[in-house]
Amino acid sequence: MLVKYLFLSIFVLLFFYGLIRPFASIFAKLFLIVGSVFGFLSLLGADYVNQIALFIGVENATLLYLYFGLITIFLTIIITLNRFDEINARITKLTRKIAILESKINEK
Repeated sequence: MLVKYLFLSIFVLLFFYGLIRPFASIFAKLFLIVGSVFGFLSLLGADYVNQIALFIGVENATLLYLYFGLITIFLTIIITLNRFDEINARITKLTRKIAILESKINEK
């Protein structure tokens, strides 16, 4: 019982941390807020999550967690690929600038 209350308090703290802290990405903020809400609800009991699942249109809580898990995985993959593309673009830009500067130095 103590562990349940500990995790409930951790999820509440994470929720408020997500609301207060300024994030560079809105996805990170939403991920933290929604994840902490679902963690909190999962610890309250299966009945609450089943009611939410039925309201959304899913058969039960297990499938709801499966769907949200898959959505989370796909969003993580998409965000990671976007970051790699941004880093590659920055590396390309820096490489071009270095090449231009080296050619100017070699001309002198």
